[in-house]
Amino acid sequence: MFNIDVMRTRFDVDNIVDKDRLSFISSSTTGDSFSRPQPPRTFQFTNSGEI
Repeated sequence: MFNIDVMRTRFDVDNIVDKDRLSFISSSTTGDSFSRPQPPRTFQFTNSGEI
């Protein structure tokens, strides 16, 4: 069968407090500036292994 040598688990949370904030603001001295709001709270769970 399979022999798993290395097993990894990862859990990520984006925008953990779920606030409406800007993720970044880019300004320019010669043109318009722009910004982007943060996405809503997001969870990601990843498992990986090496055989």
